[in-house]
Amino acid sequence: MRGVPVFVHWSFPLGGCAIALVATDDLESGAGYGLAYAALIALHELAHAATARRLGIRVHAIELAGVGGLCHFQVPRSTRDTLLVYSAGLIAQVVLLVATLATVAIFGMPRAPFAAAVVAMFTWGNGVLFLVNLAPGRSQRGLLTDGGMLWGMARHLYLDGPHPLAAALAASPVFEPTRRLLTIAELVPEGFVDGIEILNDDSTPMEFVVEMLECHAGLSREAAIASMLDIHKRGGMLVSMPDRKSAEAAAEAIASATHAQRHSLVCRAVSSADDVDQAPGRT
Repeated sequence: MRGVPVFVHWSFPLGGCAIALVATDDLESGAGYGLAYAALIALHELAHAATARRLGIRVHAIELAGVGGLCHFQVPRSTRDTLLVYSAGLIAQVVLLVATLATVAIFGMPRAPFAAAVVAMFTWGNGVLFLVNLAPGRSQRGLLTDGGMLWGMARHLYLDGPHPLAAALAASPVFEPTRRLLTIAELVPEGFVDGIEILNDDSTPMEFVVEMLECHAGLSREAAIASMLDIHKRGGMLVSMPDRKSAEAAAEAIASATHAQRHSLVCRAVSSADDVDQAPGRT
């Protein structure tokens, strides 16, 4: 969806089905409950993704499952962005609740079982889901829930508590543009001779990095996505090329596309034969 992969788990329809089995024995009403629940989960995660992209934060993927969803995005580095991104799903739910109540106030409660079930899920079900999302805690994967993140930020801002994203920020380094990755032993692939180095930054879109790696570094789509995530997590990557000439051609092409799109991506040709203590300019 606009360059962001959306993974739908096989359990996604089952969450709504479980609610429908508890709420009604009518098939039409059950369909309304099931579809409305799925729409609520999708709306919540899409609101996170849309807000992150609006703020220039890279969105890696969206997951939808029967017990909820998950939006994978670059760790926000400012307090404002953190609060906006993590509250976006909750705000979207409130907007949907208000819109549903306004529609009922104007047109009355629908009589059709399907529509009545949708209204019930968008009001009562929405309210329950809102409270669940607002409650502090962690998901089954150990990640902070929206409520856990927002309450953690409140403690950080007003009670001098630790920043809830401190560990994640430390795990996603952004080096100075002049930093040479050849000086960082854990980032140098075994047998590396010639290639390009790409540095992580906070603004270049995910899909642009993937496109550059596909078009100019000779990586497959899957390898390009994996490499993009690795750049984000480790602060940069060295990509091996057949020789210095091909590395320079790839770096020049990526730098040209970066300049044309006004992005901040740093890419240059490097060689293990270079003096790694000498800081080069950009390609």
